[in-house]
Amino acid sequence: MPIRRRALLTLASLAMTCDVALAQAFPSRPIRLIVPFPPASNPDILARLVAESAAARLKQPIVVDNKPGAGGMLGSDAGAKAPADGYTLLVGDSGPLSIAPWLYAKMPYVPGRSFTAVAGLVSVPIVMIVPQPSSAHSPGDIVAQAKSRPEHLLYGSLGVGSIHHLAVEVLSATAGIRLTHIPYKGNAELAAAVVNGDVQMAFSGIPAVQAFVKDNRLRAIAISTAHRSAVLPELKTMQEQGIAGFEVAPTIGIVAPTGVPADRLKILEDAFLAAMKDPKLSRRIEGLGMVQRPTDGAGYQTIIASELERYGRILKAAGIQPQ
Repeated sequence: MPIRRRALLTLASLAMTCDVALAQAFPSRPIRLIVPFPPASNPDILARLVAESAAARLKQPIVVDNKPGAGGMLGSDAGAKAPADGYTLLVGDSGPLSIAPWLYAKMPYVPGRSFTAVAGLVSVPIVMIVPQPSSAHSPGDIVAQAKSRPEHLLYGSLGVGSIHHLAVEVLSATAGIRLTHIPYKGNAELAAAVVNGDVQMAFSGIPAVQAFVKDNRLRAIAISTAHRSAVLPELKTMQEQGIAGFEVAPTIGIVAPTGVPADRLKILEDAFLAAMKDPKLSRRIEGLGMVQRPTDGAGYQTIIASELERYGRILKAAGIQPQ
């Protein structure tokens, strides 16, 4: 074999070996995990817990980057437009992925096409809360107050398109009431507004209000799921208290911008699903009132599509049109 040809073959072989080594080396640097909500929100709390465990398996740090705004769309857009190399991930949440597309005529990203699911993690029951001095002790009391003074009752949420907003829209459509919406930037502001009586009602994730409930600074009067929570077993569901068919629980998972190589997606999926099997992490998640729903990428992609259809149906029934 001529020396020139042998040298070229050797170089080609070395190049292939380097490519394989690079593929096997993923990840070789820290991974950025965008949370499209403020610190102390449910997605943020979960992200920090799971990132620590997944990072140990990936042998690289996972850096949580909060990018709140526009009901989660700002950070989700940043995730969609990130390089598709597996080094930028997004905490997927029902709000920006499955609700916002039905509220906004122009979206900066397309949930069904801009992201590839990596792994589903949990569903998050939310609770109806009222100020401690409130005369409302059940969803029925809220409904009665709203019917007696249409649009007078104020409720808070984390913004248009958030799961908290959707939950009230479901209640409004089911009970035939009209309330006035006051959006807040984060869970701390929302909880403070309820405590101070600035709004008469809100829905919130359990972790954000547990301390307030324990200290009797506000009162939880119902939970949004079909079954009671292990964390608050005495708290009745909306359905138990006469709100037929009411069930709202956002799903949280990990997604990546579309185009990440399949082998890298598999490495990431395995790491996050392995993290969810950690008994210590499981206990912490359950203690926060979250329900573990570990799902592979394909399964989580199906959940996102299913929620997109369901929430679209709910919002259309409520007469809400994209703006």
